[in-house]
Amino acid sequence: MKTLLLLSLFVFFSSACTKKLVSDETIRNEKKLTQTLQLKNGIPMIVREVSDSPIVALGVTFNTGIRHAGFGKDRLASRVMWTMMGSASKNFPKEKVNEFVEKYSLTISCGESLERSSCTMNVIDEYFADALPLFVDLIVNPSFTQEDFKLATSRLEAGLKATPSDPASYVNEVVNRIFYPKDHPFSPNYEQELSWLAQVKLSDIRKQHENALNSKIMSIVQVGGRDQRKIQEAISHSFSKIGPKPIKKNTLDAPLYNPKASIAFEHRDIPTAYLRFKFNAPAAGDPDYAASKLMFHILSKELSDEVRTKLSLSYAVYSFTAQLSIGYGVIEAWTSKPEETLAAIKRVVEGLKNKELSKDEIEEFKIVSATNYFLGLETNSSIGNGLSNAQFYLNDAKRFYDYPRDMERVRPQDVKRIANKVLKDFRLGVVYHKDKFKTEWFTM
Repeated sequence: MKTLLLLSLFVFFSSACTKKLVSDETIRNEKKLTQTLQLKNGIPMIVREVSDSPIVALGVTFNTGIRHAGFGKDRLASRVMWTMMGSASKNFPKEKVNEFVEKYSLTISCGESLERSSCTMNVIDEYFADALPLFVDLIVNPSFTQEDFKLATSRLEAGLKATPSDPASYVNEVVNRIFYPKDHPFSPNYEQELSWLAQVKLSDIRKQHENALNSKIMSIVQVGGRDQRKIQEAISHSFSKIGPKPIKKNTLDAPLYNPKASIAFEHRDIPTAYLRFKFNAPAAGDPDYAASKLMFHILSKELSDEVRTKLSLSYAVYSFTAQLSIGYGVIEAWTSKPEETLAAIKRVVEGLKNKELSKDEIEEFKIVSATNYFLGLETNSSIGNGLSNAQFYLNDAKRFYDYPRDMERVRPQDVKRIANKVLKDFRLGVVYHKDKFKTEWFTM
């Protein structure tokens, strides 16, 4: 309710004059309610107090993901391991886990992403003391049985084999062929991964888990709960026994543009062309991260207005940016008229690079763009996710609360500057009938 009230007040006042997205007092209070502690083994623990919430959102993040797993069977062993985590442990078989989840209305999940992996739990604080041992055991002592291993690998195998059957998602793999170099950790395709999956053994899963339990790559975020002292003591006791292990530095460079490899094509005898542009963009820690987010929001809106609403060329056209250790941007469209759609996209892109929006136009976009921040304060789990991201990418969890101020500082000339800096060196992936598409249509 607090978040919705803040947003409503801002929308109301912005019609008369430019107001701050969030008051200074609100930001100060949010930061005051957030503190970073450290377990005796060095694991940072970010604690956010939400005094009126009975829900405890607990997340354990591991600074390891697809980019760190490299190539070969280790890559798939890591994915299978995170899939199996959270379902059963040595002291809590599946039946007991299901019983706990039902009895205490728990939500527990584990998963791997490009750069990080995590296990999360949401529980009513009244039941926290009962649920914590289960959560800890699922992380520290997972029961990687042969039966569960076969189930997880068969599901992953089926998913990988189905990859090319969905052109809407497969087009990303097509453009990745030319966006990433062959030795880039994000470059492997489903055929490579299928061959690696066939080599994975249960012993590889256990090795991946052993490597993940490393205090040097772990962090904990706890949001909410009324009895803060007891909750924090329990968490500290549960995770402080995990020791440190050596880690390898894993640098990641932005993909270089090769003008001789700007389009990748996959022939399909289908009536709809699936188009996906990919290009470099500011990363999470870049000084221009807020301006870039706003520029992509404007670009997506203008693409929808021009390509979908005005010309009816595509029912699915949009743009977004992923801000990780390296950033990238995406423009995507599904259309039965690829020539006209590519021309329309080009006009929108060139228009954004050549014009400078008015201050009033920028302010309106800021209001909508800032909604993501307000939504990030709606639930304890979303607050925890925002704090965890800030801790990982900016080394300061409290930077999460600075987003409104960073957005406020974006000027019209910044949006134009970012558009000219980012909207270039496009790589295009296409899934369509080879006889119905001409590469010369792509002139961006």
